[in-house]
Amino acid sequence: MTKYIFSKDFLYEKNISSISTKKFELWPYKYFNERCKMKTETFNMWRQELLHPMSIHFPIALLILGSCIFLYSVSVGERSQREFSERMSFYLILIGTLTSWFSIYTGSLAARVVTSMLCDVNTNISHKDTAYYATYIFTVFTFLKIFREEYGFNFRKIITFLLICLSVSGTALLIYTSHLGSSLVFQQGAGVLAPGTGCKK
Repeated sequence: MTKYIFSKDFLYEKNISSISTKKFELWPYKYFNERCKMKTETFNMWRQELLHPMSIHFPIALLILGSCIFLYSVSVGERSQREFSERMSFYLILIGTLTSWFSIYTGSLAARVVTSMLCDVNTNISHKDTAYYATYIFTVFTFLKIFREEYGFNFRKIITFLLICLSVSGTALLIYTSHLGSSLVFQQGAGVLAPGTGCKK
C-alpha cells in the first residue's frame, strides 16, 4: 500500500508494507521560475511583451488573405465575382493595415522588455524594419485603391498593375517579417520565461 504525504516543499511516497520512503521535490513557487518573483507573473497573459504576439497574427492573416483575394479578383473574368472579390480584399487589407500599425506599437512595447535578453539584437532590428516596410506598402496600397476607385478612371490599368506589385511585395515582406519574429521567439527565447531547476526534474 502506498501513501503520499505532502510537506511544504516535498512530496513523500511511503510504502506501508516495506516501510520505505521516497522523497520527491515539488515545484513550489520559488523554484518554478527563477526569473519570476511571483508565480502569477509567469501565467500573466497581459505581460507587456506578450501583447505583441497576441495581436500580430490578426494582421498577418488578414493581409495575406486580402492580397490573395485581390490577385484572384484581377484574374477572374466575370464582373460580379471581380467586384465582390475586390471589395472583400479591400476591407480585409484595410482592417489588416490598421491592426498592423497597432501591432507595431505593441512590438515597440515588447522590444523594451526583451531586447536586453537577446543574443543577436540585429535580428530584432531587421524584424522591426521589415515590419515597417510591409505596413507602409499596405498603407500605400489602401490609399491607392481608394484613389483608383474615386479618381483614377483614366489610369485604371496602370494603378491596377501598381496594386499587384504592392500586394505581392507586401506579402513577401510580411512573410519574411514573420520568419524573423519566429526566430526571435524560438531561437532566442524572446518573451519566453525559462523554467527553473525544479521544472527540469
